Amino acid sequence: MGASDTLYLKIDKNVRISGGAASVRLGELAQICCADKPTENKVKTLRLPTERIHGPGRYVYSLMDVLPVIWQEYPKIAVNNLGETDFILTVEKPSVGEGGPERIWSGFKTVLICFLSFLERPSRLWHFIWMWG
Repeated sequence: MGASDTLYLKIDKNVRISGGAASVRLGELAQICCADKPTENKVKTLRLPTERIHGPGRYVYSLMDVLPVIWQEYPKIAVNNLGETDFILTVEKPSVGEGGPERIWSGFKTVLICFLSFLERPSRLWHFIWMWG
């Protein structure tokens, strides 16, 4: 890395992270560009401090929270901000479709309805559907 390397950073006003936020990588927060590709790839994997994140919700962060993380790894790199200086990190719950008992139950109901639709008369099928409604 030369002395003239510049890292370009663009962060949107509202950044969404799904699946919890045990660790938030800078590559998830911002668009990052650098002439030195190994440096760019390494910066994308750096983790934002998440001590104040306690479950799903909205959390206010600043560029001043991001810069020390970059400068700890690359103290001489110049960072040029092209985006917002303050941003909201929205942590969303993991979606139901990602797994768990809800997905298994949903799949079971789908298979059961398909099975019944081929074996039963239509009137009995509709009765069953309305019963489980």
